[in-house]
Amino acid sequence: MKASILLLCWNHEKYIRQCLESIFNQTHKEIEILFLDNVSKDNSFQEAQSILEGSGYDFKIYRNSAPQTVTKNLNFLLERASGAFIFPFSADDWMAPDNISEKINLLQSNSETGLVFGGGWLYFEDTNQYIEVDKSKFKRGDIAHNLLLDRDSYFYVGPAYKRSAIETVGKWDESLLMEDLDMNLRVALKYKVDFVPKSLIYYRRHSSSYTGNYKLLLKSFEQYYQKYKDNKDLPIRRWMSETYKHLAFPALNNNDYKTTLKFLCKSILLYPGWNSLQTIFSLSRESLYKIKPLRKFWKALVKS
Repeated sequence: MKASILLLCWNHEKYIRQCLESIFNQTHKEIEILFLDNVSKDNSFQEAQSILEGSGYDFKIYRNSAPQTVTKNLNFLLERASGAFIFPFSADDWMAPDNISEKINLLQSNSETGLVFGGGWLYFEDTNQYIEVDKSKFKRGDIAHNLLLDRDSYFYVGPAYKRSAIETVGKWDESLLMEDLDMNLRVALKYKVDFVPKSLIYYRRHSSSYTGNYKLLLKSFEQYYQKYKDNKDLPIRRWMSETYKHLAFPALNNNDYKTTLKFLCKSILLYPGWNSLQTIFSLSRESLYKIKPLRKFWKALVKS
């Protein structure tokens, strides 16, 4: 059965060949590639077009005239896709050869399964370092709460959906800046979720990564909170509290103490408890450790 790869690109000219060749090398060959360039400033569109035209694969290629959000771009491609299985993907990441076949096999094996993910590698471009995601804590089945409260229970890069599941829960919400958590949560509330216990995706991290902008991430997560805050079946307040704490660390690393304090206060107000106090202690220690005289004092204290 056909897999539709919804491939989004923004200034990925130097990564496109690696990404596309990893798709061409898939063991599952019934593939269509839908490529969308979101107004790149480099030659991403031309590079992709040249590679795809010589590939022999079924493809469609598009270029926005003005920048659009990820959710709008995915819906644009979904409407033009014909596959029974949907693979959203970014043109700066790449796949292991059996990524598509493993995930399709799992989706086909259970009629109640709507979403499948797998393990992967984090690739840090600046240091050329690979770190394998810990798969030992992955969860399957009814995992809607895990998606919110257990960041180690799944790997959000490179998911595979049954098209029928997306049609049931609705397309990507175009009012949101980010797409993955909302779609995964809506699918998980109606379908089983499963995972392939193999590392199948290479996720590139670099200075322009969306995940490096904690303020933009916060805006996205607050959109999620507003959408689900009245849902009594989801631990949404606790999730938002944990999110504020999670984002306090990159704020601190950027010496943005005002934002760090704001995140901590919001976290405590939403879901007060011992975990919040533990986070405050950890952040206080890190902030003190960044000041040289206090760092020497801390080291001396630890040794005593």
